[in-house]
Amino acid sequence: MGNTDMESKENKESNVNSENKESSINKDSEKQASIDKKPVKDIKKPHGKKNKVAFRVLAAVGVVLVLILGLGIGYVIHLYNLMNHDDGTNPTSSFAQEDVSYEVVENPEDIAHLPTVTIQTPEHHEEVETKEGRHVEGVYNILLLGLDKAQGNLSDTIMIATLDTRDNSIKLTSVMRDILVQIPGYSPNKLNVPYKLGGIKLLYQVLENYFEIKFDGYVAINYYALEDAVDALGGVSLYISKVEAEFLNTSNFISDESSRSLVGGKTQKVNGSQFVGYCRQRFTTADADFGRTKRQRYALNALYEKFKGSSVSQARNLIETVLPYVTTDLKLTDMVALATNAISAGLGDIKQLRIPENDAYVDAQYKNMLVLDVDFEKSKVSLHKFIFGDYIED
Repeated sequence: MGNTDMESKENKESNVNSENKESSINKDSEKQASIDKKPVKDIKKPHGKKNKVAFRVLAAVGVVLVLILGLGIGYVIHLYNLMNHDDGTNPTSSFAQEDVSYEVVENPEDIAHLPTVTIQTPEHHEEVETKEGRHVEGVYNILLLGLDKAQGNLSDTIMIATLDTRDNSIKLTSVMRDILVQIPGYSPNKLNVPYKLGGIKLLYQVLENYFEIKFDGYVAINYYALEDAVDALGGVSLYISKVEAEFLNTSNFISDESSRSLVGGKTQKVNGSQFVGYCRQRFTTADADFGRTKRQRYALNALYEKFKGSSVSQARNLIETVLPYVTTDLKLTDMVALATNAISAGLGDIKQLRIPENDAYVDAQYKNMLVLDVDFEKSKVSLHKFIFGDYIED
């Protein structure tokens, strides 16, 4: 397909969907307005304010998947080679148990009132090497990771992007980083730790063991790519509440000091530095990290909508900018297959879920860490119903 044909197709789709896109963004803006309240004091953690959000994988990967069929094979191979490829066969690092750190709170007395977790060892834990998660024909699950390389590749953002060709839907599930899990070969720790300890194979093992989902691949991105991605698209429109604007303008979450000029209580175009700051901070709502992941999903959807309306030249610029920050185990043939199915699905609105849901966890403590003690059985059922449409007991 030539560039002229692609641009014509994009313009046609943009005209048809413009009213729906505007309505979707307005609803998200109104929803975000509800968080306009006074900052709530949060429990401080040594690395909490460095929880960089390197999560905006979906837009970058989506660009590649959508355009891959319309570009020459030589250019496609060039793009593929810009990415880093790691299927977990040769882990880049290994840790002895005594070297594993815990993200303890600064003041343990702040969580002394919380129950202490008795860690749940998942069923079939010892058989995990021979046990596979669920896979349904026509449903593709890609694990999306935002990596904080400054903290040794902690996967501080964990999402599951689902492409369901049965009903032409796209779904995005946020999995909370503070879930306490058993890690094969190590002591229990938070869910953001397995990737750091053993790479993608260990994280696959933990997730498949607890949630029984088979992943078709993963894409991990360094958070530094996010600023460049947003700037490559000419900025993204977000609603910023008054309390968020005040906090972001007076803190270092926006790395570029000259960009600490957000206007509270309105939707505005933000640049890459402002976008990252908005996604990173978790101190302006009472729900702390839950509020942060809510903002991440909202921001991702806004970025996705901007991408859908981008020109071919903008898309190419974004690809060239972001891909060197990306690591994946997807093969070129996998990407072609995903692109074909994504185009067939129509790239519609994103359905969203958060795991755990409100009734499936309690705040707890473990080795002076603030963690989420999760009802994994309830969460597994919810996740399967969301992704596959049903839950089948063993």
